[in-house]
Parts: sequence; structure tokens; C-alpha cells
Amino acid sequence: MCSITWNCTLLAAAFSDSEPKAKPFFSVAVRQGAKIVRYTVRSVLGLYNAFCMISFRHGVQRTFGRNAANWYTLFQASQFHMMYYSSRTLPNFLALGLSESLCYQTFVDMEC
Repeated sequence: MCSITWNCTLLAAAFSDSEPKAKPFFSVAVRQGAKIVRYTVRSVLGLYNAFCMISFRHGVQRTFGRNAANWYTLFQASQFHMMYYSSRTLPNFLALGLSESLCYQTFVDMEC
């Protein structure tokens, strides 16, 4: 009987709107501050990844021509996950700009 009550309590807590109505000012201020920090970090990461993609596109254009750069832009713009996740703080998208910069310096910017 005790385990059934405990499971029902967990389910009720998970699906109910049991957040307290009165919130201390400090709690609200900390929560708003965390939101601002999160949006700032995501904005900076998204702009950094966009800048790296644009600079990589210019390197592709300089090395392989305008047609290849247009195809690269088309492929990048048609991939939903690139635009959606480029500002998310996931490990692979934290490394996206770094890997594009490294690829640009190593392969695209070399003299053929």
C-alpha cells in the first residue's frame, strides 16, 4: 500500500502545477538573470558559428569558385539542424566553429 501511494504521489507531482504562487524577489531575480545569461551565451555562439560558416564559404569561393560556394551555401541553408542547433550549447555545435576554422586554414586556404 505504501509503494502505491508513493508512486501516485510522484505522478501527481510530475503532472500537477504545484509551483508555489508567492515567489521571493531574489528567486525571481536569479531566474531572470539565468535567462539573460543563457540567451547571451546562445546569441554569441550562434553569431560565432554563423561567422565561421560565412568565412568558410568565402574560402570555398576563393579556392574552388563561385559555383562551389553557391552549392555549399545551398546545402547549409537547406539543412534544418544546422540553423536550428547552431546556437544550442551542445558539444558538437560548440566545436562547429572551431572545426570549420581549422578546416578553412588547413584545406581551403592552401595554395593549389
